[in-house]
Formats: sequence, structure tokens, C-alpha cells
Amino acid sequence: MKYKQPIKFIEENLTASSIIFFSENSAKDIYEEMKSILDKSNNVFHTPNLSGQIDSNYNFIITHKVEFGNINIGGFDGMSAELKGQITEEKLGSKIIVTIQPNSAFALLFLAFFLGGLIIIFFTIFSLPNYDNSFITGLFSLFIFCPILLLISYNVKKSLVDTFVRTFKLTIKIL
Repeated sequence: MKYKQPIKFIEENLTASSIIFFSENSAKDIYEEMKSILDKSNNVFHTPNLSGQIDSNYNFIITHKVEFGNINIGGFDGMSAELKGQITEEKLGSKIIVTIQPNSAFALLFLAFFLGGLIIIFFTIFSLPNYDNSFITGLFSLFIFCPILLLISYNVKKSLVDTFVRTFKLTIKIL
């Protein structure tokens, strides 16, 4: 039972999360505001730091316009996080259902460092007594690189959601 919380933290930060936002504005008003902001996203110096597209069915995809760095590994998208959603009309305003997804490279790198660290430590302890530096490498992989990847993934998701909420003045209900 006590190991459930760290595993849940890892899962939440490396996989997609669904969030429901509410606004007092109508769906059409939010659509117009979002379209206006996303149309200006070509200008790097225009705030807010959002870029993306919205269609006439009120579906949208939003990412950060300017990031610390893009992640391009193999066929994975270069954006660090992506927010996909849809705006729907409600009785007293509108509801926006979104899914925030960090780049899949975070999960793959986490898995690689975690398994690599375990394998290195295992082989160092049981079969390679002359490789003391390998043991330290395994510890670094497990206790330095894995937490750093989790923190980066958490921060890019949180930053994108916070910018989105602040820009469109939304209230949050987490699923």
C-alpha cells in the first residue's frame, strides 16, 4: 500500500491526464478568443506562450509556442507537451474537456534509465566485482536521471495547463 503513491506519481506524469474546465463565457466566445490568440501565435513575442489550431467544430490542439527545448527522438513529436480538447456549450457557460499529454520520449527515456540502472546494479553486484564505476552509474541512472525526467515531464504539463487556464480564465475540475 505504501508503494502506491510513488507509482501513481510516475504514471500521472508520464501519461495523458484528462481535465474538465468550466467557463462563464459561451462556447462561441471562447472559440473566438482562442482563434484570435492562436492566429497570432506566429509572432514569438506575442503573449501568451500558446500555439496551435482550432477547427469549426470547437476541437483544438495547443502546445507551448516557445519552449526550453524540443525533444526529437526517432518519430516522436518535438513538442514537450500537447493539450487536445473540445469546447461544448453548457446551461450556464461552457465546458472544455482536455487531455494533456507529455511527449512520449519522457516515458521511453524514463523506462530506459530505470531498466538500465537496475540491470547495471544487478550485474555489478552478482557477476562483475571489478566494475565499481558501473555500480555508481546504475545508482545515478535510478536516483538522478529518473527523477529529473519526472520533474521535467511534470513541469511541462503543469506549465501548459497553467498558461491555458490563465489565458482563458477557466476553473478546473480534474477527472
